[in-house]
Amino acid sequence: ALKLYPNPNEGNFNVEFNAYMNSSVSLSITDITGKLVHTETITSVRGTNFVNLNVNELQKGFYLLKMNDAAGEINKSFIIR
Repeated sequence: ALKLYPNPNEGNFNVEFNAYMNSSVSLSITDITGKLVHTETITSVRGTNFVNLNVNELQKGFYLLKMNDAAGEINKSFIIR
């Protein structure tokens, strides 16, 4: 499961997810038109992971966070107000 909170906010989100093993995790954000506006790679640890995602440089609007890891892909929408 992927949690993104608080949602909405001004661009400083907490990302919480569970990983079954240590792995490389890609976080990418697209805007409503599908344009890639932010990407970063982190290393997860087995168990619960917490990441601070600071994207306050993005304009207000609707975005999609895509997380890819060894277990697959999860998408979560969010709003910057």
